[in-house]
Amino acid sequence: MAETLGSAGGNRMDGSSLFGLKGRINRARYWLFFLVAVPVIAALFVAYYGYAMSFPGAYENGGPTPLPSTPSAIAGAAVCWIVFAALVLAWAALTVRRLHDRDRPWWWLLVFFVFPNCLDVFSRYGLRAQLEPSPGAALIIAGFAFALNLWGVVETGFLRGTPGDNRYGPNPARPKA
Repeated sequence: MAETLGSAGGNRMDGSSLFGLKGRINRARYWLFFLVAVPVIAALFVAYYGYAMSFPGAYENGGPTPLPSTPSAIAGAAVCWIVFAALVLAWAALTVRRLHDRDRPWWWLLVFFVFPNCLDVFSRYGLRAQLEPSPGAALIIAGFAFALNLWGVVETGFLRGTPGDNRYGPNPARPKA
């Protein structure tokens, strides 16, 4: 993944630019990241599921999955967490650059993705415990969180970037002369 991920728009997207926060990227590059990241995350989940199911009775009876205890299991868990953390950091950096293409500052990442997930957790665990007879407020907050997430996906993944240059750099969709 540190190699070139694509050359859409005339610019290389290599490992050094994968984590950069400056500049802009177009929609094609943004979706190209997901084309690579989603299968990797799926493989991580399959690996975790295979590990969790290797303990007969522990997971099926409602108990937690035991922590890795052998050196190879500890190394495998460490590699999985490092890869997952790298993918999350790359997603955050690419989303900031995609927001820059839409002429929005970095903090819109918080509005579109961090704040809605905090609201969702609050509606699931905080409000429902307090409002057990009337879960309507929790559903309204969860719906608002979903709407913010959806707006963020549309904003970063589907809407065209600012035409021409903006305060964050040149248009990434236009090839360099």
